[in-house]
Order: sequence, then C-alpha cells, then structure tokens
Amino acid sequence: MTETIYGSIWYKENSYPFFLEGRRAIIVGEAFKYYEVFQDADEEESIFGVTSDNRQILFLQCKFFRSLFQQWFSSIGYILSRGNTGETYDFTFDRISFYSEAINSFYPPQMAMKTDFDLNNWNGRMTIELRPFEDTAVSFEYEDCKCNLNITRYVNAQNGKSEIGNINSAFDFEFNSAQHYNNFSRYWLALFDFLSFVNYGRDINFEKIYLFKKMENGKYERCATVKIFSDGREYIYRPQIHAITTEDIPLNNLGSVFSKIASLRENDKRFGYYFPKNYKEEFRIDATQWLIKAMTFEGLFKKCYPDFKQNAKEQFRNAKSVALKKLNEIDQSQMSRAERKYFGDCQKQIERYEGILEEMLNYIVKKYKFEFEDIISYNLRNYSVDFGEYGEIYSNYRNRLAHGDIESVGDKEVAVFKILQAAIYFLLLEGTGLDSNALRGIVKKLFL
Repeated sequence: MTETIYGSIWYKENSYPFFLEGRRAIIVGEAFKYYEVFQDADEEESIFGVTSDNRQILFLQCKFFRSLFQQWFSSIGYILSRGNTGETYDFTFDRISFYSEAINSFYPPQMAMKTDFDLNNWNGRMTIELRPFEDTAVSFEYEDCKCNLNITRYVNAQNGKSEIGNINSAFDFEFNSAQHYNNFSRYWLALFDFLSFVNYGRDINFEKIYLFKKMENGKYERCATVKIFSDGREYIYRPQIHAITTEDIPLNNLGSVFSKIASLRENDKRFGYYFPKNYKEEFRIDATQWLIKAMTFEGLFKKCYPDFKQNAKEQFRNAKSVALKKLNEIDQSQMSRAERKYFGDCQKQIERYEGILEEMLNYIVKKYKFEFEDIISYNLRNYSVDFGEYGEIYSNYRNRLAHGDIESVGDKEVAVFKILQAAIYFLLLEGTGLDSNALRGIVKKLFL
C-alpha cells in the first residue's frame, strides 16, 4: 500500500498544502480560492515541496488537472530527502542505486552464494557461504559514468524472526562529478530500456531507488529515496532457461550492448514496438501483432542496410544507376506542374527501391544462418518451414495484411514471426561486438 505524504509545495513563489495519494498530489484547502491560481497550470518539469516531517520532496514531470472543486497534479515520481531534517537538500547526487526483480533476473543474487550439504544423508545441516563483494562485482563504462552490478546482503540476527535475511542484486550509476536532479530520468530510462531488452518485456518495476552523495573520505552516504510510479504492470518472472543473464553477454561487450540499447529511445521512432508489454504477450499472436512486427523489422532493416541490394548485386547497382542517370537528364521544362510532380514521385520510387520484401528477409536469414540455426530447426520440426521459404511466406502474408486482406495467423506465419523476433534483435545488436555464439544463445533463450 502506497504511503500518504502530507506537506506543502512551492508554486509561483507561494506555498500551498498538499497530500500525496497514489500518484496524485492534491492541493488542500478551499478549492475555488485556488482555481484562478492554477487555471493556467499545465505541465512542470519539477515541483519542490516540504513534507510534514520536514523533509524536502521534489516531484518529477508534473501535469496539472483542475476543476472548480479540486486542483491536483500527477507526476512520474518523486525524490524524497533522507537524514537532512532541518537542513536543505539540493537534490544533487553522485551515485544512483536501483533494485528490481528484473535486475535479479539478469544478475542472479544466487551467484554470491555457495551452499554445502549432504543430500544423501540429510540431517538438517547446511553451510551457506557468501562470496566477498570483490568477487561478485561487474562494472563497465557508460558515457560519463561507471555502471556497477553487485549483490547486497542482509542477515537478520534478531530473535523471534523467521526470516534469516535476504540478498539482492543492485545496479549502480557512479559519476565523476555531482549530477543535477534533471539528469535522473535519463539514467532511469537507460536502465529501464536495457532491462526491457534483456527480459523481452516492458514489465519493469523498481522496488527501491536510492541517491547517494560522495563524502570527503571517498565513501557514499545515502541522501534520498526515489519513487517512480508504475503503470500497473507486474514483473513476470522468467524461467532461467528463457532469461538473459550476465553469463549470456561477455563482460567486454556488456558496455557496448548497454550503450546501444540505451541510445535507441532518443533517435528511433520504432523503439516503442521492439519489446512487448511482457514476454507472454506474444505466446499467441494475431494479425495486428504480426503486421506490427513486420513493419518494425522493415524499418530497422532499411536503417541498417539502406543500399543492401546495390551492395550485394552489381547488376542491380548498375541498372539502378543507369535508370537514375537517364531520369536526371530528362528536360522537365515543357511539363506541367502536375506532370513534374508525378515525374518526381516516380523518380523517388526508383531511388528508394532496394528489392522486394522477400529479398529483405532472405538477406538477413542468409547473413545470420548460423545464429538462426536453432530457430530454423525448431520451425522445420514444428511448422514444416524450410530454410529457403521464409522470404516468400513473409512477403505474401505481409502484403495481404497491408492491403486489408485479413487472415488468421497460421503455422507458417508463426514460424516467420519467430524469425522476425530474432532478426530484430540481431539488427539491434549490430556494432556491439557480440560474436555468433552469443547472438545465437540470446535469441534461443528469448524466442524458443
């Protein structure tokens, strides 16, 4: 159950009482008196406040809602200071620590444990040994900071308690200099997107987020707690045979993979379609899901290989070059305005033409033949689809859907869908340095 927080916010140099219930911060008082104050309020990057127990609170990315009877705003979350009662906190930080079941899945806490017991002569005796922090630390560079993965542990020695403790994996961003609070969302989203990638699902929640300041002795002191409101999704646990872990991505490639995925949101409009809400969503697919996956693949393919057929076939390159050259030599001065427009449209079609849909998918299937091997074998056994059939099945079904001829997804289309899922991951991971074995292992876990 979410804690109710009371306090006052600052808005346009005035203080207003509020209470936070869920993600709604409701302005307390005679609402009609505040109507004119907030009538032009729309969105604010942040809103400062002080809680009833004298801690600073900062609401992030706020959107106002108002009526004659009530004014309130929602936010994506808040930062709440810790241990600074009576002192001002500037909301800067030198380190962020994230805790999540999705992080535990990627870097299992059990990697820190070593157990010893005699299963054949069980008498209750068991030894549990936890490896030291230096033996379980994983780190890599990301932009202007260092990312650290490690395993925290807590032992409860209090009498009368049934829980003996817990261990959890944590993901840290560690900075060389103090960061402004405006930078927090950037790193939160970077980790959210990476975890969505390795989990093949956006059902990512963070149970705990802490901000730290670096002290003069080099150690870190926790200065704030961050709460990011979930959109209601619950994380669905992935069985280990279907979960990507740090063992599936070589350490020397982890930084490049993280950076590649974290950069997608800023420059790729297809980003929202790469990962489903959760990995179970695509167990049963319909025509809409299939077509969206096809569109996503085509857009990503064209971005990665804008001239794939010209590079692959000299005859095509020469023919296209001659056609465009002749078109450029045509005198358009005697054409009407409408004719020049139609001429330009036809010329652009030739400029963009890089082969038919069938050739696109066949190109990727052939390029990543080894990496696709497990999926291709699975599809042959279960759906009777052979190596050379994917492009034709893909092109035929995709064109029928795109032209409104809706048909249910059959076995052969399911086989192609699995190929599309893996192909998108191969394209996303290009340039990260992952070898063929790593790529093959990742898509086998996620899509079989």
